[in-house]
Amino acid sequence: MTCGPSGLLLTAPSVQFAPIAASISVTGKSGNTAAMTTTALYPQTCSSRFGAATWGSAGGATTLAVAAGSDTTCTTGTEGTCQGLVNELGPVTNSAVAGRHSCTIRAGDGAVLCSGNNQFGQLGTGTATASTSLVAALAPGSGSTILSGATKIAVGGRPENSAASGQTCACLSSGEAVCWGMNTFGQVAAAIPTTTISVPRPAYVVTNAAGSTRLAGCKSVAANLNHTMFLTSTGDIYGAGRNGCEPFPFEATVNTPYLGTSVAGLYTPSASDPVDGDLSASIETFLVSNDQQISLSGVDAYIFPLGSTQIKNTVTNSFGVSSEELVTIVVVDTTKPVVTVAAPLQINVVQPEAAPTKEVTFPGKCTATDLSTPVTITYNPPSGSNFVVGQITTVTCTATDSSGNTATGTFTVNVRRPGPPGRK
Repeated sequence: MTCGPSGLLLTAPSVQFAPIAASISVTGKSGNTAAMTTTALYPQTCSSRFGAATWGSAGGATTLAVAAGSDTTCTTGTEGTCQGLVNELGPVTNSAVAGRHSCTIRAGDGAVLCSGNNQFGQLGTGTATASTSLVAALAPGSGSTILSGATKIAVGGRPENSAASGQTCACLSSGEAVCWGMNTFGQVAAAIPTTTISVPRPAYVVTNAAGSTRLAGCKSVAANLNHTMFLTSTGDIYGAGRNGCEPFPFEATVNTPYLGTSVAGLYTPSASDPVDGDLSASIETFLVSNDQQISLSGVDAYIFPLGSTQIKNTVTNSFGVSSEELVTIVVVDTTKPVVTVAAPLQINVVQPEAAPTKEVTFPGKCTATDLSTPVTITYNPPSGSNFVVGQITTVTCTATDSSGNTATGTFTVNVRRPGPPGRK
């Protein structure tokens, strides 16, 4: 079979879905001296340890492994046998093939050499010019220095007969990672807005929305059309790109104690463009929290908690061009607490001494419930005050919640002399 425009020719007798020992010959581009420790097969194929090859010649002794294509692929086991079909998984490999472009890591300096379609800058040369010969990806930043130190590589993109697309990502010997190419869903993972759909030279992969923290300990990387995944040396997995196919529900049920509200009828995102007209029905909404994005099943379905919550609305037109907006939803608690005054509503106290007043305490006389906690209760006059003998005094208790909402209740205190009621 011929894998895209890279000039890589792989031949292997096989039966679909049936792994067999395959004799693989490799013909590379003229002048390419990169050592070939792995190769890449197109979707739904496997390879076995079988002789060997260097990039640009045939024969030898090395191990050949698979790389992800546009559909399901296989990974090789320890003895090179196919371990089964997986979906869009990029195995450990030093070469990668997508439908419209391919890349390999050059031995010695770890440069990334690519060829093929370059509409979105997926070759990493800083331009959108396609190449039928291998070209070196540039280093992040500016200037003509080429990228070096790559240890693992992955490419994503549509099948060869589909519309142009594609991104490329690589782990570096420093433990950092870089990506470049199509960024319609943020799959470049560099905190670059999705309105920037083309990233024509490598950019450092970051793990926070501000773009200030680079990925550390990159061990391997896998990519498909719309998203990219990274595995670190500590076993952590990071992902970037589209997350709308398997949304994580984030709604509260009626049986879940949860303080918040829906924005149904209060806020409805809308979108349109001159080509497709109204695109409001195609809007995808994400909850943005702690530098992560969680897909919502709809802005109306989410119960927004008290305080400020940031969401992101994204929409893509029929040409694959995306736009996004960040919106802050502020939920304010306006519900007053509910005050309960314990019975009896009058506290009767006897002052047997000649003093004109008597100290009276009433801790816990008033309680309050509220949607949020804590609730503070104060008394006027305060508990422990001196109350005048022969006088009925009204005490007001005030409950205040964390949002400043207040509610009140009252009871009375009657201090009298010993004897029949009514004696002063």
